[in-house]
Amino acid sequence: MNSKQKHFADLMLTGTYSGTQAYKEAYGVESDNTAAVNACNLLRNPKVASYMAEIQQKQTSDLVATRQEVMEELTRLSRLAASAQDIDTAQAYKDAIKISTDCMKQLSKMSGWDAPTEVIQQNVDITPEQLEEELEKRGLNRRTNQLGDKEC
Repeated sequence: MNSKQKHFADLMLTGTYSGTQAYKEAYGVESDNTAAVNACNLLRNPKVASYMAEIQQKQTSDLVATRQEVMEELTRLSRLAASAQDIDTAQAYKDAIKISTDCMKQLSKMSGWDAPTEVIQQNVDITPEQLEEELEKRGLNRRTNQLGDKEC
């Protein structure tokens, strides 16, 4: 991957640039059409796509707590609430017990100790065209990519 491709990818990863804008800035191109087409091609470039996926994965893993981290924090909160020493009112005591109990309930669900809950699945008859139309109404057209202003 060359330096302009990396600059383009880095601009895209900020989330503040469309593909067209990022391409124009990274490559110094004036034409929106040229920038849109080339940005689309760059987003499909295996090296650029791989680089962007790797950076996004690192960003996500730094921001998202692991299951183990969540369970440890819930355990800590439960123990802290249950062992509160300086509770001066009955309401504060009830609140601490509720926090402890809620944490333990969540831990129980995460550990799979609860009985399974019933899942109701409904089949919906819809044609591919109807699905495409519904997605488009909601702004989720699967043909639109990160460019934001053009289709690839």
